Amino acid sequence: MLLFSLVAVLFLAAASAAGERTINPEEQQPLLQNPPSIRSFTQAHNISLDEIVLSRDSAGQGKCCPIGTVFNGNTCVFRSSSVCPLHTHLDGGACVSDKDPDCGPGGLFTGGSCVSAVSPSCSLGGTFDGTECKTKRLPNCENGFGFNGVACVYLGTRNCPKNSTAQGPQCVLDKGPGCPGNDKFESGSCTHSEPPECPKGMKLEGGLCTAKQTPQCPGGFEFQDKKCTHSEKPTCLNGSLKGKVCVTNEGPKCKTGKFNGNVCQAADPICVGGAMLQNGMCTAPPMCSETSPLSTDPKTGEVRCCPSGTSLKSLRCTSSADTTGVTPEKPICLAGFSFDGKHCAFNQPPFCDQNSVFSGGICVNNETPSCATGTFDGSNCVVPNRPVCPAQSTPSGELCISTVTPSCPEQMALRGDYCISTEQPKCPGSSIFSGSLCITSGTPSCPQGSTLVGDKCTLSTPPSCPANSVPDQDACISLILPSCDPPFIFSGDECFATEAPICTDPQAVFDGSGCILTTLPKCPDETSFDGSRCVSIQGPQCTNDLIFDSKTCASTEPPQCSAGTVLAGEKCKSATGPTCAAPSQFDGTSCVMPDKPVCPEGSILYKDDVCVTIIAPSCPKGAIFKDKKCISTQAPTCASPLIVEGNACVSAEKPKCPDGTSFDGKKCSITPLSGCYDMHYCPPR
Repeated sequence: MLLFSLVAVLFLAAASAAGERTINPEEQQPLLQNPPSIRSFTQAHNISLDEIVLSRDSAGQGKCCPIGTVFNGNTCVFRSSSVCPLHTHLDGGACVSDKDPDCGPGGLFTGGSCVSAVSPSCSLGGTFDGTECKTKRLPNCENGFGFNGVACVYLGTRNCPKNSTAQGPQCVLDKGPGCPGNDKFESGSCTHSEPPECPKGMKLEGGLCTAKQTPQCPGGFEFQDKKCTHSEKPTCLNGSLKGKVCVTNEGPKCKTGKFNGNVCQAADPICVGGAMLQNGMCTAPPMCSETSPLSTDPKTGEVRCCPSGTSLKSLRCTSSADTTGVTPEKPICLAGFSFDGKHCAFNQPPFCDQNSVFSGGICVNNETPSCATGTFDGSNCVVPNRPVCPAQSTPSGELCISTVTPSCPEQMALRGDYCISTEQPKCPGSSIFSGSLCITSGTPSCPQGSTLVGDKCTLSTPPSCPANSVPDQDACISLILPSCDPPFIFSGDECFATEAPICTDPQAVFDGSGCILTTLPKCPDETSFDGSRCVSIQGPQCTNDLIFDSKTCASTEPPQCSAGTVLAGEKCKSATGPTCAAPSQFDGTSCVMPDKPVCPEGSILYKDDVCVTIIAPSCPKGAIFKDKKCISTQAPTCASPLIVEGNACVSAEKPKCPDGTSFDGKKCSITPLSGCYDMHYCPPR
């Protein structure tokens, strides 16, 4: 399918055959010419009023349209291309079918392959997440515990003494508070002068002394990303692992030609009459007379015929004695070839053998690569067998993970990436630990047996947890690890299946992300599949003086500029630069007087910029001091009708192209202008 990157919001000002009329705001309408799915966006091209011209249809009605488009009686559209057969369009140097390759009922053409419209399925309540089967059910925990995404936590209320409740790792009295010696008041409490201490090997973390240890895995496994991963990667019984699937070692084959990684490539394209294949087109050397040999512009690479003793420079034949030079002659080409500025280019695409088409600079056979075993997925032969892993492990992506859950030492609980054990920090004397401080029982006072923490009275007894669990911040974590219902296993934060996703279509195989069909894409008659699209067996047919330049049919005639100017970039530039009124001279931007700035008596010019008396330098009549120079008040001029642009004289007229082509910034071409167009238009008068 032809991919346009075109969103043009055109302001269409209608003009009748009798004359112009007031613009109707209702005529401001969006225009999409045969829009396909828009897959990419590019920066908008600003279209100025200078690029809007009157275009008339066959009935004589007119509208103002951007250059390169025509009025078809309804709106502005790009000129149609007749170089390709019906129901095809020019794209990337080939005639591509307007229709996508057909994959038959239940098939979708995606990424160069036929894919089943039915997503892979999972057995026993599993859900396919794009790569493997997982269950939406949370991992199982012991009665009274629930999975919080990391571990099994107690669902009930943690126990505290009467008239107190659990808040974080502490028991806080329901009634609020009702600092002697070396104590100090911090965070609403009396605190001890010495910091809390933790046993050796433990660190204070989140209000608890915490010890961490890496979870243990069976032999041959190492703990990685919340799961036990085997040192060996998944292997294939037949073939080798590529990504998440097994592919054959032999790879795809072609009956004719050679497999180049995507398609069956035929013999190299052929050029006629001794021409050479160059950048996707057939070229022959240009010819000149003996008196005017071929000369190459070293800067642009353009070639022309220049008289002996001269050389080509900026499309002029010049010499050291004559820098102005003369106009060069156009080289001669063999029949069927046209001069494009650098070569003699053949006016047809390179030829390919029978049953092959020219596409992307190569000849592609009318054949889809085949597999002795497995299914072709666009680059490899995918075998239906799933990768295998060592005993007690199962494939998960490109890793083998243990079917046995990671374990922790006795009295330690698994929390994410670590096994943890916790203990209350120790504080001196009768003070108790809270947050990061040792809180004393001094004033402000709280009931006996409690201590002020912030604005609350905290008991020294922490909340208690049920059997087989340990306290962790604001929860009780079970010592019994989470589990999953067979055939699912716990992977650290979820349950996934050990079985591969299933393709319900018998003609499809799972390739790691979807079900690809063994059915090959089919193309309309007279077209051939080139690995990604349907390409016409008949290549672009350029007419008149147009040549095939590997991408499109381009005019052999360069854009024409008015007399005395030559094309330079996108402008028509004069060989004669801007002039200034005597005695000033043009310096590339301004008219500079020969006189140097003068300072008043008793002052000097400092750094060619200011007079040290702070009085500005003076200039002759008709000039002003600017940028360390005397600048004439008269701006640079060019011979009419040229205008000054930068340091050059350019034509106000745009370069002109032969009928049926438009200027694309470099050459005259039938290729439609693509891209986003940001239109600026005037309000109605």
